[in-house]
Amino acid sequence: MVETQTPPNPGQPSPAKTTQVEAEMTKVVNENKSWMRFSSKLVDPEHPIRQEILFILIVILAIVSVAWGWAHGLNLYKAGLNPNLFHESLGTVMAILGVTWSYFKLYRTSDSFVAAEEARDAAEEAEERAKKQAEQDRKDAAFSKIVVSFESAKTFEERTRIMGDLLAVGVESPSLRQRVVNALKTMNDWMVDSEIFLRDQNLVSWRLKNALFETSSRFHENSETQDASIKVINILETIIRKHLEEFIAGHNTATLDLSGHCLPTLNLSAKEIPPKCLKMINGYFWQSSFSESHLSDMSFAGSSFYGASFWRATLENIDFQDVTLKRGKLRTNLQQVKNLNREEFFLTKEWDLCLLNKAQEAEFFGEEPSEQDPHFNKWISSKIRRDKLYFGIERI
Repeated sequence: MVETQTPPNPGQPSPAKTTQVEAEMTKVVNENKSWMRFSSKLVDPEHPIRQEILFILIVILAIVSVAWGWAHGLNLYKAGLNPNLFHESLGTVMAILGVTWSYFKLYRTSDSFVAAEEARDAAEEAEERAKKQAEQDRKDAAFSKIVVSFESAKTFEERTRIMGDLLAVGVESPSLRQRVVNALKTMNDWMVDSEIFLRDQNLVSWRLKNALFETSSRFHENSETQDASIKVINILETIIRKHLEEFIAGHNTATLDLSGHCLPTLNLSAKEIPPKCLKMINGYFWQSSFSESHLSDMSFAGSSFYGASFWRATLENIDFQDVTLKRGKLRTNLQQVKNLNREEFFLTKEWDLCLLNKAQEAEFFGEEPSEQDPHFNKWISSKIRRDKLYFGIERI
């Protein structure tokens, strides 16, 4: 059997040539891919190529190009062939723009630059924290000395002088403010023991006009003790007002705790008292004033507001659990007050001019009020005045 060979087609390349062409095409494709990878390295800030080195190369290239351009241009200028040096100036501007662009896009985003910036910022923050801590330690040490001196003072004059230092600390140092308030608390503890006598006296005149009470069988405190308490009330009221200002301005977020304090005649009229600014539970705030103030999300639980005024105050989500309100003045919208005691409510002045919600009315006067109830009759007779006072306010 004779094998026949198929002659090659003149229009078709031989297998050897085909293999060579494919190899050359593969080489070209690989070279293109390599160039694309290299090009991507130049613009990818996260690639291992060090961008600061690339920036230095660009700066060197820009300097060399500008220097060569000006040297060549000046030679032509001297020969009279380049009268205005326009191209050299344009090249210089372009080089400066190129260097500026590479500085922000390459150098400032390089790993070394970013690491150096982070290290510098961390060092500055650490230094700032160390300074603040040192300053706080200095203040703590100075304050501790003031407290020790205050507690060990033997004369009224010496204690009064140290009160001035405590006032300065309480006003100027928010971090030590609570400690100042706590340090002064015991100065008014005697007033709690004399509550039955004091709360029915004119404490506003006692404080503002220095109309001190004389000692008697019912009252035994001397003038120095009373005068010291008046100074304490003045100091704490100043500190509280300062705290309110800083809290509203956002400079201080701490809650100033006045729980258990005896601060009669505290005047916070026409003030904004936001949530978590003050804590006033189980305290004694006889004849204090919150008239026309705006109070939000506070608890007065267990506190005595004997004779205090909440006239036209805005009370939003205020807890009056076990609060004493006898002889106080409300005459305001009480619809958002919680746990208001029926007996205490009727012991206030002008209670019939307060606005109550439906649940409060049912609790205070009963589901089916009786016309024989003097409280209910007074409530009904004051309806026209209430409607005028709270015109446009929806009852909830």
